[in-house]
Amino acid sequence: MDSEHVNGNVGTGIGDSTDLSDSDILVYTGHITREGFERVVRECPSERRKQVLLVLATLGGDANAAYRIARFLRRSYEHFTVFVPGICKRAGTLLCVGAHEIVMSETGELGPLDVQARNPEELADFGSRLDMTQAINVFRDNARETLHETLVALTSGGRLPKKRSAEIATNVTVGLFAPVFAQIDPSRLGRHACALSLARQYAARIGGNVATDQTLARLVAGYPSHSFAIDRDEAAELFQRVRPPTGAESELARGPVAVNSNPVIVWARGEDRVRWESEGGTANEEGTADANATSQPN
Repeated sequence: MDSEHVNGNVGTGIGDSTDLSDSDILVYTGHITREGFERVVRECPSERRKQVLLVLATLGGDANAAYRIARFLRRSYEHFTVFVPGICKRAGTLLCVGAHEIVMSETGELGPLDVQARNPEELADFGSRLDMTQAINVFRDNARETLHETLVALTSGGRLPKKRSAEIATNVTVGLFAPVFAQIDPSRLGRHACALSLARQYAARIGGNVATDQTLARLVAGYPSHSFAIDRDEAAELFQRVRPPTGAESELARGPVAVNSNPVIVWARGEDRVRWESEGGTANEEGTADANATSQPN
């Protein structure tokens, strides 16, 4: 199969890794897409090892595709490990949920189980499902606080009867917040709720490595922003099996970088020596670029 290439003179050093000799290696960088899922399936070695190590660097993408990739790898291999050497967000986190084990380097970073949304009326408007959820939570909390503070102010010292105070406090709160809540599009809110439910349902169906139902809920809606950085220590609170990379695995972290582009996908064997050079061409052991080289499974 033809290998594709990561920009930036990347060396993986797969060939020195005796502890990966029984593994197939899949490097996936860029957006998680339906096309990426189909390529993972199509280019997967026909004669497979017992284990697969997915080196994943992504800013997110299609939750449906992430779910299908995780299910395929779990079905095709006895043990499925995801290695996160850097940024792995949104749909990438969902893919990690499906792994038997997560390996994270010091620079590894997951994010909430958030689904990126496109506003159908604004072609350039990308946003987060969490953005609207958090905004509504803030408005709700502020309205509750305003009602309480106004009621306390009116009833303190017995200046007004409680019933009258409650009426005034309610009218004040409604007057302040009704225009804000009136701007919320119910259909858009429904789409956001469905998307968050999708992420939760997919994560629950994959099974895999999430510690408890409570931690799954935390991953879906327990963070203030889709950009929240989940490092290895916090990931260990959310997942059952999280560890730092071995020396051989660390060699794989030298190149894959999350980029805002179509996926770059490379399959290799644990004992292969594979290097990716900028703008194509797989390099040989001496590092000499060969524009016609290919990476074939053993």
